[in-house]
Amino acid sequence: MMHLVLISLLVSLGSSANSQIVGAQFSDRFTGPYEHIWSDDQCRNVGNHFGVSLSECMSFCEETRDCTAIGHEDGSGEDCVLRACEQPVPIPDWSVPPYKGYFLNSERYSGPNNNIWSDEECPWAGNYPGNSLSECMSLCDEIIDCTAINFDGPNYDCVLRACPWPIPAPQTHLTTYQGYSQGNMELNIEISGEY
Repeated sequence: MMHLVLISLLVSLGSSANSQIVGAQFSDRFTGPYEHIWSDDQCRNVGNHFGVSLSECMSFCEETRDCTAIGHEDGSGEDCVLRACEQPVPIPDWSVPPYKGYFLNSERYSGPNNNIWSDEECPWAGNYPGNSLSECMSLCDEIIDCTAINFDGPNYDCVLRACPWPIPAPQTHLTTYQGYSQGNMELNIEISGEY
């Protein structure tokens, strides 16, 4: 499995609704800090915890269904705001000092892709309904042959795939499903000679 560590802030151009952020990793699971945080208009609030450290806040996010980002105030109150942002995570635009923003890393996976892998493209490696996207990725990480996932966000359906390396581009479209592969899909395609 490829591990990519991104050390510079990359902001894609275009409207903020279509922009994503990738920054320096704070830990192996979160990227940040960012000077801005996510508002209710950007990402749904999925929980608040008061009097918790940054690492405790990150743990709460990892344990909370749909949580993809946090806002944390590292002052007297140590406030922790859990957010369920769409993928790709939008650029946080709410300035509320001394809060800092962090988002849950998914760079170990490429995606989302609007297509998914069929049984013909990649063998089935398991089905785990009722899991969030981050839980689905963690399940894939634990299964030795798993290299990709088909994820149905609205219904929390997690389908694991054992694709060969390089991982082929997914060809199947199902309305509510999106595909994620381990590593960098563009690099996988380049290695395989497909352009």
